[in-house]
Amino acid sequence: MDRYRGSCRTSGEIDIENFPSLLIQYGDIVNFFGCIHPDAGVAERLLKSQLDTDLDEMKRLASSNEEHACWQKEVNLRTLLRRVVENEG
Repeated sequence: MDRYRGSCRTSGEIDIENFPSLLIQYGDIVNFFGCIHPDAGVAERLLKSQLDTDLDEMKRLASSNEEHACWQKEVNLRTLLRRVVENEG
């Protein structure tokens, strides 16, 4: 399974190279971003695992490695949408 790789970028765009890709975010915490097997069961298991994770654990995992830290900066959908709204206003 290919996942988001590489150094953090600051372009303000989500670069999706593989399909299907899935972004799972709770509030401002990006829990998962990557390419998944095209099977609804895989997505369902990923979502269920997030529902079983408490907020403190989500916060810990968000900074647990370089890839997850990059997700927080680069693919946070709330942040990206705020930028779009601010630029249009």
